[in-house]
Amino acid sequence: MEDEQREARIAAETRAKNKAHRLKIDNEVLGAIVALDIPMDRAQDLLIAIAKGAVPHVTIRTKERQCRFYRFAAARHRRQRVG
Repeated sequence: MEDEQREARIAAETRAKNKAHRLKIDNEVLGAIVALDIPMDRAQDLLIAIAKGAVPHVTIRTKERQCRFYRFAAARHRRQRVG
């Protein structure tokens, strides 16, 4: 019984964190759209359309990806990983 309650509590906390994170990302996207001189109501409509998948080839990525940086050696044309 305690395990089920704990799992339910953890699941609820995870959902709440995920919702807060998505809201943060959506607000950043909305701010970027408005910065392009698009009216707020149209920007919100665009954001909703993107989120629903109605705009082809456009997605909102909510997780950061680790970038890999390479340094190219000019003499050998060999890639060496930097970070």
